[in-house]
Amino acid sequence: MLFSKNVRFSTISLQARRILTFVLVVAVCGSWATDCWAAKKQFPALEIKEGDSIVILGNTFAERMHLFGYFETFLHSKFPEHHLKIRNIGWSADEVTLAPRPERFGDRHQYLDQEKADLIFACFGLNEAFAGPKGVVKFQQDLSTFIEDMKSHQYNGHSAPRIVLVSPIAHENLGGLLPDGKEHNENLDRYTHAMAEVADRHNVVLVDLFTPTRELMGLSSDKKLTNNGIHLNAYGDWAVSQMMARSLGLIDDIAPPSNTGNGIVEKLRRTIYDKNYSFFFHYHPPNAEYIHGQRRDLPGAERLPEELNQLYNIIGQLDEMIWKMEKPQPERVWEQLPPEKPLWASTPEYQGITIPDIGEVRLTRRQPDDLSEILTTVEAMEQFHLPDGYEINLFASELKFNVANPLAMNFDAEGRLWIANSPTWPHPHPGKRPEDSIVILEDTDHDGVADKQTVFMDHLNMIHGFALGHGGAYIAQTPNIIHAKDTDGDDKADSFKIVLHGFGGEDVEHSINNFKWGPDGALYFMEGTFFHTQVETARGPARSSLGSVFRYKPTTEQFEVFVNYRFANPWGQVFDRWGQSIVLDASGHNFYNMDLLSAKFAYPSSRRNAKTFSHGNLGSGGGIDLIVSSHFPEEVQGRFLSNQICGGFRGTIWWDIEEDGTTYKVKRVDPELLISNDHHMGPIGSAIGPDGALYLVDFHTPLAENTSMPKRYKGRDHTHGRIWRITYKNGPLLTLPKIVGESVPVLLELLKIYENSTRHLVRRELQERDADEVIPHIEEWIAGLDTKDPLHDLYLLEALWIYQGLDVLEPQLLKRVLKSDDYRIRASATRALRFWQHDIDDSLELLRGLVNDENIRVRMHAVLALSASSSEEAMGIALEATKHPMDPGIEKVLEDTLDYFDRSRSLE
Repeated sequence: MLFSKNVRFSTISLQARRILTFVLVVAVCGSWATDCWAAKKQFPALEIKEGDSIVILGNTFAERMHLFGYFETFLHSKFPEHHLKIRNIGWSADEVTLAPRPERFGDRHQYLDQEKADLIFACFGLNEAFAGPKGVVKFQQDLSTFIEDMKSHQYNGHSAPRIVLVSPIAHENLGGLLPDGKEHNENLDRYTHAMAEVADRHNVVLVDLFTPTRELMGLSSDKKLTNNGIHLNAYGDWAVSQMMARSLGLIDDIAPPSNTGNGIVEKLRRTIYDKNYSFFFHYHPPNAEYIHGQRRDLPGAERLPEELNQLYNIIGQLDEMIWKMEKPQPERVWEQLPPEKPLWASTPEYQGITIPDIGEVRLTRRQPDDLSEILTTVEAMEQFHLPDGYEINLFASELKFNVANPLAMNFDAEGRLWIANSPTWPHPHPGKRPEDSIVILEDTDHDGVADKQTVFMDHLNMIHGFALGHGGAYIAQTPNIIHAKDTDGDDKADSFKIVLHGFGGEDVEHSINNFKWGPDGALYFMEGTFFHTQVETARGPARSSLGSVFRYKPTTEQFEVFVNYRFANPWGQVFDRWGQSIVLDASGHNFYNMDLLSAKFAYPSSRRNAKTFSHGNLGSGGGIDLIVSSHFPEEVQGRFLSNQICGGFRGTIWWDIEEDGTTYKVKRVDPELLISNDHHMGPIGSAIGPDGALYLVDFHTPLAENTSMPKRYKGRDHTHGRIWRITYKNGPLLTLPKIVGESVPVLLELLKIYENSTRHLVRRELQERDADEVIPHIEEWIAGLDTKDPLHDLYLLEALWIYQGLDVLEPQLLKRVLKSDDYRIRASATRALRFWQHDIDDSLELLRGLVNDENIRVRMHAVLALSASSSEEAMGIALEATKHPMDPGIEKVLEDTLDYFDRSRSLE
């Protein structure tokens, strides 16, 4: 044994911890070279030649290599005079034969030709292994065809590429609610063997990472290699890059970690990251639809080809920097453990880079680039019109705070307003550090005006939405979602993790946005048309195209395409008191009952032709909400809100809304809640604040769309932004109760509060606590509820949601709620059954009863739950819905469900 079982890293010195970490890695790497089964096969030695163009391709493992850069740092250090050109064209969740891309993007050969590839590292097998034993033969055939295809080309103009196959790493068991990886590892072992056989047959190099990572993961160490079981963290990349170097015979000795660190390594690694970051946005650019696809001939595409050339020139300059930099001895690349803050958490500053002049670029439909037309906040106030009894004030603006092109906002449980700014929109400038940010605004004296700001995180790139949770923020930085949190109490992010990769970026107007926590403890968000998304998860890849709503549970790493629908640009969602959700498709200002779109689907199919309940003839929308605040008068409670950011007016429309079978119907209320004659106002979202007032986020720019004018049209303003606050003159303002740190019994009582916004915050506080702390109190709370209270069953539903959010199965409570006299509560409980059914023995019988419920919404949710069933009986039970009155909504749900059954079975 390497050390006693009684030794724990937490009880030893930093120096000893580093040495033990090093010993673990070196022991595994060293023993693997002679002991592992793959090493017994005779693969050709890897030859690195001067001037080699090296291309890394494959799945998320390949893509993530650019985030940390240890292997590339080693290669430049091992061959300091070779002037290696290294490019990473990895793409999240790619498989050997499945690589969805934006329209007209081109195939791998195009990019290998462009880079004149001499040497290819191909990283596959992780996603294919989810097919299990039955998929091994096909995988071998596909991999053989891939190698033959690569070898039939001369990308460098004179010889076939040399190829290195890189196996997947093992699936790490992180414990908790994450998959333990046992079954997946059995399959990964099979697929790694299959790769070895293919490599041997074709006389190419294989790097077996599965065997040594499985051994290292099995050692008694508190140092984990991955974030989620399958994706390497910084330490994992540090360790695995050593395995790769040893496997390829490029190094024998490695210097042990030291307290002094190695500044030369970090400086080189930083420059390599800056180069890779730049190449990533060249190869995987935002607005790809304007570069490759249908929109490349529109005014919004002008200048982008020239800017891509600019960016490639910058990449070349960074190559030159790398070649000229001082290099460490190769064995000292791993001398220092990875710093706490990962490289990717700081975007490049581009110091020493010359941005090449691309000359004058003609801008179609040029209009005066005069920003002086933007009104002052005082002048803007004069352009507002509200109904009698309502008033508006400026909560925050660019005058005092970092508020510029704000795109999203959320209140936290302390009553503070978090804002996501995106002045980088609609396209990042080559060679310029992006300026997007998340800021926290506070009204410390409770006068309705912000007076304090804290910058939580800055220099972000193209953010379009975020949600608060788990000590920080989940931030959409397309194509990824990052989680940044504050660990030392200064409200500034200091811990960073990429939690999901692979969201589409074809048109930034449609990027993932409007993040909302559902009452079930899952995070819901959406993206629009043109997009091709594929996200690699520990449970298998999830893919969609052309419009989706996603569902993600961070505590379990469960991610799914909850809705696949050909939206134009979904940009808003809201959950009501019973957990029912409405979605806004912004481009046509169309409203949908999200449940009607949520039957399971089989990729690559995509759905359309659902019934909208909006009135049409409206300008583009931005965000939707409900007035559920006792600050406002009784007659407006429950009104549905939508914002209009262009068209006949800018402002907020309110609607009387009522259920209509499985959908809704709305009646526009006159006068509008808010009309602005300021044609620069851009209300893109709203929220009920802790004081009960309605807050509006105003993007505020003369041009708030991406299509009709070039990205660099000077009429796009990037310096203004406003947050407005609407109140009712005669309505008393509310006070947010204490939530953070409050006892569980008190929090449970707060679930009885009228305001949706407050209950949301309370629910999140409970759902993020330890289940063992919360569950005993829930049981006591339920037992103490007054059964004669008209809202008794609604409180039971709240309790059920807490169980869902804590990932604790409670079938008895579920069955109790399913018997409620209120059909809306039965429908919401049926929605919970959709996700719990695989762990409840009599779930099919429960669903059979629910599909025959007297209420059409309950029947609809039963069909939706059956769409997610793995039972052969599910289809027959779903068809029992036809015994009862139908409407277009339930007909659509049943049609989609039957289509899913047909498609999914044909794929087996």
